[in-house]
Amino acid sequence: MLTTNQSYTTYQGNGSANVFGFGFLIPSVGQLVVSLTNNNVSPALTTILVPTQYTVTGIGSTSGGTVTYPTSGVPLPLGWSITIQRVVPYQQPTSLTNQGAFYPQVVEAALDLLTMQTQQLAAQISGAVPSVIPVGINWQGVWNPLTYYNQGDGVALGTQLYVALAPNNNAVPTSNLTLWTTIAQGAPGPSGATGATGATGAQGIQGPPGGVNWRGNWNSGTTYNQGDGCTYSGTLYVAVQTTLNEQPPNASYWEVISGATGPPGPTGPTGATGATGATGATGSQGIQGPPGPATFQTVGGGNGFIGTAIGLNYAYDNPSATLPMFVAVWASVPGGKNGTLTAYINGNPVGQAQNPGPGILNLSFVVPPNGGWYVEGANLSGCWATTTQ
Repeated sequence: MLTTNQSYTTYQGNGSANVFGFGFLIPSVGQLVVSLTNNNVSPALTTILVPTQYTVTGIGSTSGGTVTYPTSGVPLPLGWSITIQRVVPYQQPTSLTNQGAFYPQVVEAALDLLTMQTQQLAAQISGAVPSVIPVGINWQGVWNPLTYYNQGDGVALGTQLYVALAPNNNAVPTSNLTLWTTIAQGAPGPSGATGATGATGAQGIQGPPGGVNWRGNWNSGTTYNQGDGCTYSGTLYVAVQTTLNEQPPNASYWEVISGATGPPGPTGPTGATGATGATGATGSQGIQGPPGPATFQTVGGGNGFIGTAIGLNYAYDNPSATLPMFVAVWASVPGGKNGTLTAYINGNPVGQAQNPGPGILNLSFVVPPNGGWYVEGANLSGCWATTTQ
């Protein structure tokens, strides 16, 4: 039995709250979708959180429960909102046998599902809830090895979202790329140079973000200056002012480097050059390069990935993309400077951030399929970006 016509609820961030309640039934954790919207840019940007980024109570309860996000660190700031949404599949799995036994709870569950589907459609048609599941994807929640998935079914596994390319069962998405493909993924690095004749060198691992003076693990006896980076408890931080023995995540002295998941490691060794002979195979895909200098322009064709370098700047290009792309850019502003960062899509400005320094600027926006983007900045001491598609 459903006692409310709600299928979603939205809260505005205030910089302090991280527990958000919902007062409607969510039958299973796989039918819960939690999304964040950045209202500081135009148009507003909405992304789905994966289940490892939050905790939830009240699954299966008609009175609802709570979602906790973030589970640690800085709460949701002003200008951001969080939406808790029930998303059920548009299927009717109940089969009633002629002259079979009558189980009222089975019939009621089927009627409840029909009502939840109707409430879900009404919310989507009204435009009151952000569209977070791409069109054509039948959301199935967290991947389950016991579930049979059809083509077009969407799941979450770890920190990644996937969509089924063909019917399958007990096929782990991370190791069965002929049956699954990612819905959102990290930006690819630029194309690697053609390998020398002979054996190709080993692939180096991801280095630290550009524009940061990397200092390794945080140490209470080390003095850190503005722009120095360190790692603490698996999170990367950059100092916003000179500090000694001020432990992260003290927001007065440290800023989280968004998107980072761990400390950088050393670069892999270069492979030995083989003897002169036939042309060697093309080198493997390179990793994401560091951002350009303090005053720069980045240009993107297609869906906005590595394409053409202009002057001292860098750009992105991925003309084969068919999905929108989320771009997030950060820059550090030195003391005494008025730093600016402006984003453009198809030549039109879509957002600007300003900071008199010292401090950190951040800007995020969504590029439509086959759209071009670039950002312009001035009076910056470093800049870096992450993208998901």
